[in-house]
Amino acid sequence: MFKFLWPEIGRNGSSIYNTSLTSICNCSHLLASLYQPYLHTVTTFPLPDASIHRTGTQEALMILTKQLSQPPFPLKTECVEILQRIAALTPTREFYPQHLTVMQTTHWHESLSQSAQHNAFRTACQKIFNFSQMFADFHDHDTRVIHAR
Repeated sequence: MFKFLWPEIGRNGSSIYNTSLTSICNCSHLLASLYQPYLHTVTTFPLPDASIHRTGTQEALMILTKQLSQPPFPLKTECVEILQRIAALTPTREFYPQHLTVMQTTHWHESLSQSAQHNAFRTACQKIFNFSQMFADFHDHDTRVIHAR
């Protein structure tokens, strides 16, 4: 049995949830394929999923580092926004004294478990964004930056 996900994406992509295989498949649209790691992260559980043998956070990082997540064109605003959401799942750190990185205070998102927040999210999202910007001269899109919170 299949269910269509994300009606706003369904217009442009073919994202389908296969309930018998418990997976998202046929994500031909970049926005849909970026929503996938976001959903894996915010719905993660500390124990690995029985079907994929990884936690949602591990699966999200695997998807973000795949070659398919490296678009050879500038990202549209919607894609940049979802990358910013994923990057924001990185906990923020304040070091003290400020000129040293010896002691730190880590700020976690209260609404998510610590296992859903990973240091690699911001780096992975920035790499996707930077790769896409290498092709900006060949396209007519606004360029955006993923800012730290």
